[in-house]
Amino acid sequence: MGKSGVEDRDLGYKDILKELAKFKKMGVKVGITEGNHISESGANIAEYAAYNEEGTKDIPSRPFIRSWVDNNQEQINKVMDSAFNSVVSGKRTAEDAMKRIGEFGASGIKKNIVNGGFEPNKASTVKQKGSSKPLIDTGTMRNAVSYEVVKKK
Repeated sequence: MGKSGVEDRDLGYKDILKELAKFKKMGVKVGITEGNHISESGANIAEYAAYNEEGTKDIPSRPFIRSWVDNNQEQINKVMDSAFNSVVSGKRTAEDAMKRIGEFGASGIKKNIVNGGFEPNKASTVKQKGSSKPLIDTGTMRNAVSYEVVKKK
């Protein structure tokens, strides 16, 4: 105790403030990152995913990322709030909180690929792939969905 009879104890407050400051310099990317995933046939999975997300003249739009984000805003916000609050309470680091958000997003997008109710494959595609269900022929694209915690500049 100091001369005034008051003891200044931090109890982790400074560490929590440091972790909260890290949020400004961090972000999380969820989806299929360019160049990281090549299928067995040599096709770039990120390109294939973009064609399906946006559509082309031959492929109907099957927005497996956008539709999941649009349909889950409330739940996404709850996970983000919970992750932030876990840092405020000293239970997680900022990076761990970002990982939690990334895991939630990647898991949700993967489920949406399987259950999204997208336009069925054309007869010619069914003949080639053996299924009318789009986006999950081999599971390669679904398995390529991931997240990455990134540092902002």
